[in-house]
Formats: sequence, C-alpha cells, structure tokens
Amino acid sequence: MSNDRLFTSTEIDEYLKRIGLERDGISSLTASERLKTLHLNHILNIPFDTTAIHLPAKWWASESAETDRVDLDHKNNRIHPELVSVDCDVAFNNIIRERRGGYCWSLNSCFARLLLSLGFQVSQLPARVFYYRNQNPETTGYAWTPLCHTCLTVDTETGKFVCDVGFGGGSSAYPIPLEMKREIETLTAGEKFRIVDEKCINVDASSTDQGAGFTVQRWCGEWWSPCYHFYLSPLLFKDIEVFSWYTTVHQEAHFKSRMVVTILQKDGSRRSLTCSIDEHGQQSDIRLHTRNHTTGQDTQVSYVAPTYAALSETLKHEFRWGPC
Repeated sequence: MSNDRLFTSTEIDEYLKRIGLERDGISSLTASERLKTLHLNHILNIPFDTTAIHLPAKWWASESAETDRVDLDHKNNRIHPELVSVDCDVAFNNIIRERRGGYCWSLNSCFARLLLSLGFQVSQLPARVFYYRNQNPETTGYAWTPLCHTCLTVDTETGKFVCDVGFGGGSSAYPIPLEMKREIETLTAGEKFRIVDEKCINVDASSTDQGAGFTVQRWCGEWWSPCYHFYLSPLLFKDIEVFSWYTTVHQEAHFKSRMVVTILQKDGSRRSLTCSIDEHGQQSDIRLHTRNHTTGQDTQVSYVAPTYAALSETLKHEFRWGPC
C-alpha cells in the first residue's frame, strides 16, 4: 500500500490544479487561511460520487456506451462494479488524474494526504451519521449509522479544525473550529455549523468507558440538527480499509442501493444526480436537480436517460467529471 508516503511536488501541483489553485496563490496565506481555501475549493471542484460502487471500471469508455444501461442491481450482481479504493495512489489517480469524485473514505483520505504533504498535522477519525438529516432530533429521536463516515482534525496556528470534504450534502463549506458551540456561517444564507462536546445520544449514554466524542450540528432555521458524531480516535490505514469495505460492499450499507453525485455551487446551492433501488428491487429514474438549502426547494429538475453515454455526458457537463 502507498498510504505511508507523502505526495511528490508534482502530485501536489496536480492536486492544486484539480481544485482550481496554484501553489504561489496560497503560499503567502497563514495556515488557517490556507486550510480554509483548500477546503472550500475542494468541495466546489470535486464531487461526492458513488458511481464506482455501482458501475464497472472505465464504464464511460465502453464501446457500447450508447446502449449499455445503468443498472443498480446490487443484490443479483449482474455487473461487477469497480468499487472505491482508499489506497493513496489509486484514489489520487481516480480523483485527480481521471477527474472523478469519491465518497468520504476516499475523498477525506486523499485530502488528508495533501494536507500532510503541505506540512499540516492531520488525524483521520471515525464518525457515525445522524439518520434524519436536517430534521429536529427532538421530533424524530436520535438514530445513527454504524461508524461508516470519516472526518479530519487539522492543527493550525489558531487552533484545531474539523475538516470534511466527503460528507455529500448538508456539510460545512469551511473547516469548523473544534471549539465548543462556536458558530460559523458558510456559503448558504442563514446556514451555521457548530460542534458540541457530548456522548453519542442513544449510543454511548450508558457507557462509562467511551472516549471523547463530538457532534457536528447544522442550524436549520429553528433547531440544531446533528450531521454526524465523531470520536477522537485516530484511524490507521487498515481501519480505513475495513470501514470503507463496509460502506462499499455490505448489502445494508446506505449507498449500496443509492447512486449519488453531488457538488456544492458558489451560491451555496447543491447540484445533484440521484438514482436508487427500492426494497422491491425497482430502480428509479436518474434525477438531476439543484437544491436551495435555505428553502429546501429543488429547481432545474430533469431526468437522464439510463445509458452509460447519457450519464457520462451529464457528469462531464454538470460536475466537471471525467478525463479531459
């Protein structure tokens, strides 16, 4: 595995170019300013992307792309999907050189390697996601996924920040200070985030042995809704492989029955492509839309033909996706 090495100078430049930056443009910034710039540009330029969970390797280059159909039949295994790799070299090739996206384990692992290569101190941590995103936990109750998410803590001259370029939607465009209940605003009007020091409600409440845990919360107009709960327990690469394997392969994992590609826009809205399979094995249409997170309304809604060619063209046009 290549995950014990730093990126070369050439690879750093390739990475920065992928997210719309140059080394000279960030070299004069303080560490905290540089981190904020890297984080924002990453989210604006690299999509959250689960296509590798569902589609075969190099599917977009298929000679029969005009007729090959997008098939999310995850239980009958009629196709052999590429799957998501968290190996540093493979993830770098997929995300940076092939200009695709990834999900939390590949995106945050790759971003961590970039930050380490630029001299930051970084820890990669496990997290569990709140099931009822953006809803009031006092109404829905508290329910959490397994430890199938990951985020980063990064040290700067102004303190420690939580970074996450792989949450997929409803996450902060900027690093969040690891200071209890310190609120920050992001790109979306009225949107705020904070971190709360607490045990994971309904999971750790009865435990006296659980280590430090924190909940990232998003302000939803009238209440604070949990995004995810993370633990200050740094992960080894083997840990990351195990957690990523579950998220990619296990039949009960959320994205096993849901294909998502989504990217944040500069106005704070989010452009997304979704397709899913219901409990009866019926596949939905491939839906493309823009969501305003202030109002929760979807606009610019359209549907994509379920062929490799149509999907590839849409991803390139809407998400700056794929080899140039």
